[in-house]
Amino acid sequence: MNKTVLGILIGVLGVLTVTCIGGAVFASWWLSNNTGPPKNVTITSAIPAGIRAGSEFEITITVADTSGNARVVKDIDFHGTLLDGVTVVGVTPMHAGYDPANGYHTYTMDVPMRANSTISIVFRLMADTPGTYAGDLDVSVDSIMRIHTMPTVFTIDPPK
Repeated sequence: MNKTVLGILIGVLGVLTVTCIGGAVFASWWLSNNTGPPKNVTITSAIPAGIRAGSEFEITITVADTSGNARVVKDIDFHGTLLDGVTVVGVTPMHAGYDPANGYHTYTMDVPMRANSTISIVFRLMADTPGTYAGDLDVSVDSIMRIHTMPTVFTIDPPK
């Protein structure tokens, strides 16, 4: 192999190495700045006690901005068995889409929030089957990569 070809190969390998390292550094930076729980927001959920089969109940998710910036509630995901013993009767405000794929239920909300405001998203459910239901309730704000996870459990008792 002559010196010119060897020089070109070394140059190409050098460029590829720098590109790979740069890409990895950028990806690491991007992930650390664009994933994880949403910042400057408080998210809570409320589920009543004493749910009886055959009755309606509500899951209320409250999102409060503390950043002073307008926000968007993107998605709400129900994991595990959270929706197994119920029928969703309605969602307020109305969701933009629904996807039951990948073993969990995603409600695309795309609900805008004004700066320093609080909104409530209410899922009206019909309790169908007695049992204990559990899983993560995820709320994403501003990006589907900014997820607040709340482990959630509720019990539906038999009808009286």
